[in-house]
Amino acid sequence: MIEVDHNNFIAAIDWSVNNENIEKAGLIATALGEFWSTAGHYSTGIRLIKNILQSSGTLTRSLERKLLFWIGVFKWSQGDYEQAKKYSEDSLAISKEIGDKKGIVAAMNSLGSIAYYQGDYEQDKKYSEESLVISKEIGDKKGIAISMNSLGNIAYYQGDYEGARKHYKESLAFSMEIGDNKVIAVSLNNLAYIANYQGDYEQARKYSEDSLVYGKEIGDKNVIAVSMTNLGITTSKQGDYKQARNFLKKA
Repeated sequence: MIEVDHNNFIAAIDWSVNNENIEKAGLIATALGEFWSTAGHYSTGIRLIKNILQSSGTLTRSLERKLLFWIGVFKWSQGDYEQAKKYSEDSLAISKEIGDKKGIVAAMNSLGSIAYYQGDYEQDKKYSEESLVISKEIGDKKGIAISMNSLGNIAYYQGDYEGARKHYKESLAFSMEIGDNKVIAVSLNNLAYIANYQGDYEQARKYSEDSLVYGKEIGDKNVIAVSMTNLGITTSKQGDYKQARNFLKKA
């Protein structure tokens, strides 16, 4: 539904900025953040949010921190980790200033992911553990799920596969409880990595197939690609090379 009306939403943001109603523009943009992230419209999100932040009107600090957070997410998705770090740190600073604990959790989880992809696993662990404590304190189940998933990634790359599986399963449980299909799909794909490594190919295939269903349901191209890649690896290890090639080609 959002995809169908996407151009109308963009026009509404542009109109609001041009008519100095940037609060309205910011509200529309933050509401579209998850959609832009899932659909891969990173450049669109960055352009529109930058226009909002650079306009002459006044934003609430709460809305400003959300806009900065989303630019950080989009920059991270594009592989621009330094810029992603800058925007996420700015979002974190405002969240701390206004006492927005959900904002603190979101920014810390983003900063943890950035550190992870830069190979700084200790910094990732620090952010993820701090985020987990705050998430539990305020009952933020999505924050808990994301933090658990991040801690699972760290354990995986440190060779602690049982520890990783435990974190991924906890992430899956919390994300299923709140019905967050994206985090569910990511957790399932990560569990598929573990199952593949441990030689449990039937379980790996089931995790990947389930993740693929969620990925298609929410239209997340990254989730779909990872699920297809996992299925390619699994079927290759099972000796079905033709099927493996098909999955990898689709990925």
